[in-house]
Amino acid sequence: MNSKGIELSVNFLITLILSLVLFGMGVMLVYNIFAGAEDLSKITEDELHKEIAALQCRTDARVCFGVETLEIERGDAGFFMVRVINVLDLPEPAKFSIELERGSLIRGETTAEFGMECDGSELCVKYEEQEESINNNEDYRFGIGVEPSNDAPSGLYSLKASVKCDVSDIQDVPEDIISLCSEGNYGFGILWVRVP
Repeated sequence: MNSKGIELSVNFLITLILSLVLFGMGVMLVYNIFAGAEDLSKITEDELHKEIAALQCRTDARVCFGVETLEIERGDAGFFMVRVINVLDLPEPAKFSIELERGSLIRGETTAEFGMECDGSELCVKYEEQEESINNNEDYRFGIGVEPSNDAPSGLYSLKASVKCDVSDIQDVPEDIISLCSEGNYGFGILWVRVP
């Protein structure tokens, strides 16, 4: 047999093996790309809102309302996150709480009051009403759950969330901090719930 024929066969086999390996690597690369895209599609909208809220609250503001507007289908639930940082510079922890005020349902030119109870009201709001002790320069995240009832009218609901602080158990508190806490001006924001 001719040595040139054997060389040609060996070169052909090497080229064929390299082609198959490169083809296999290309298939694996495409598979990994599509598998990664599938993982991203598994992220729920609530998880995405939480991540956005956490990113938006990476400031030194003493009160941060991560996401201020949520669109929630009837019967579903949504969650607002309120981050509070204790910047009162006191030697002991201060007590903080969230107070929610009824808002209104905006539909064109008309507004309608809604309740904060969960027994048949158009918008059910759940949150912890108890105070939370927060050390100086530390933060706490309060959660506010919102659920439109199955017969809630479409529109834009508003809630006023106020952050209250209590320093009555702490000795020698400066007058400006007492005033800030007694007037309830530590921070507030308007939260919006859109029901399609």
